[in-house]
Amino acid sequence: MSNFLLSQIIQVIAILVRLCGLQFKKRNIIIGTHGVSLFLTGIHFILLGTLVGAGMAFTGAIRCVLACFTTRKIWLWIFLLVNLVLTIILFEDWVSSGLAFFGATCMILSSFCKNTKALRIWALIGALVWLTHGVVIWSPTVIIYDACMIISGLIGYYRHEVKKQTPNQ
Repeated sequence: MSNFLLSQIIQVIAILVRLCGLQFKKRNIIIGTHGVSLFLTGIHFILLGTLVGAGMAFTGAIRCVLACFTTRKIWLWIFLLVNLVLTIILFEDWVSSGLAFFGATCMILSSFCKNTKALRIWALIGALVWLTHGVVIWSPTVIIYDACMIISGLIGYYRHEVKKQTPNQ
């Protein structure tokens, strides 16, 4: 089996984990499933030879584990700094690395939001940027992953943030 095919299979599993996670209401479940999905995405990027994406995905997985336990701003700033350093160290080109940096920045901001509404908005913006990154590096499953994340994120946003339950009459 080629690295490309294996990377796509792993990314399909990451998609399924992330799709399920976005439908939950609890912040820790949303972030925890994102962490699992990011770990799998990191493996996917390694198999494709995209080091910036892999570095940011693995850092994101660690960030998600930590963010399940804290929203302290010091951790937000640490991960933003790590994101910048990773981009500089693993720099590939302005477009791919720039998109990875901006997408990861949005996801970092989402991870440390205390309320799910802001978390979902930052995650949607980040998914849009990562979708563009997937097009640039040409990974069909990353494109599908982020398109599904946007759709599922919008559904979750509507279900949990927009739709109001009316009292029984």
